[in-house]
Amino acid sequence: MILVGSAGVFAAAAVSLRIAYCAGRAARAIRRERSRLRRGLAVVARCDPAWPGTVVIDRPEATAFCLPGRRGGTVVLSTGALSRLSPPEVQTVLAHERAHLQGHHDVVVWAAQSLREAFPFVPLFTAAAAALPGLVEMAADDVASRASSRRVLAFALLRMADVTAPASSMGVGGSAISRRVRRLLQPTPSGRVRRTAAVAVGVILLVAPMATFASAVTAGCRLGMTS
Repeated sequence: MILVGSAGVFAAAAVSLRIAYCAGRAARAIRRERSRLRRGLAVVARCDPAWPGTVVIDRPEATAFCLPGRRGGTVVLSTGALSRLSPPEVQTVLAHERAHLQGHHDVVVWAAQSLREAFPFVPLFTAAAAALPGLVEMAADDVASRASSRRVLAFALLRMADVTAPASSMGVGGSAISRRVRRLLQPTPSGRVRRTAAVAVGVILLVAPMATFASAVTAGCRLGMTS
């Protein structure tokens, strides 16, 4: 039984080291990309008194994204977005981006992607990494729709459906635009209820396997030590 306990300890250490390695490598890549973006923004971005708390870049394409970081991160708007969207739509887009920052959605996506990279043979982690980007976009949609209305946000999403955000940032365009718009235009709040349930289930499914594994290892160690 001591051998079983020792094997459990080594297995737990191997799993932890694999997760730490993959998570650290992903985090370093994200930091490098964000540093590059910040250097670029320092050159081309400007503050606009009409939209406090954001920076504006002169770009004809309608772009809106947030760059997580210290001091709450940065929300970026393009002049193309300001010309394409109405003021209420701009406010809703800004609320969407701030919801990403306040909810630390980038950390959730990073954690899921790290687990997928660490254990690509586990279907659950692959499915979670694929689903979570869309789920966090819907979570930000729910917050943003309270700042104005679900219809205003839906039209803003349609106007920016062709937008792609930089890889290390989070943009309002995001994924599954048509699905998100249909959900926002539902006449009842049932979509929000289903959304909350989906997030809860996703988190449970993501954490449960690791928690179960850790519990099994701990039990094995105790059994080996007491035998």
